[in-house]
Amino acid sequence: MTETAERWVMRVVGVAGYGYAEALEVPENAWLAEVDYEYGGGRGMARLTDNVEEAMVFPSAMAVHAAWTTVPESRPLRPDGKPNRPLTAYTITAERA
Repeated sequence: MTETAERWVMRVVGVAGYGYAEALEVPENAWLAEVDYEYGGGRGMARLTDNVEEAMVFPSAMAVHAAWTTVPESRPLRPDGKPNRPLTAYTITAERA
């Protein structure tokens, strides 16, 4: 029996905060296509897609979570002293691809 690698994607189901959903124009069905945590001096940049075939693929649900909580090296802390985790601006779920 041949084992196949698991494939997971990060589905964006919402945006945290007040008014960000409208400002960021998150599609109803959105998946993470690419991310640059160091963009903008550590503020981060994510490109979403409405096509699951274009989504970034992760080997496990834990890897999706690790990507979601990644802290940029160039700006590890927010002004309030808490960890800077740009992708946590999104509410996400890990889904099997």
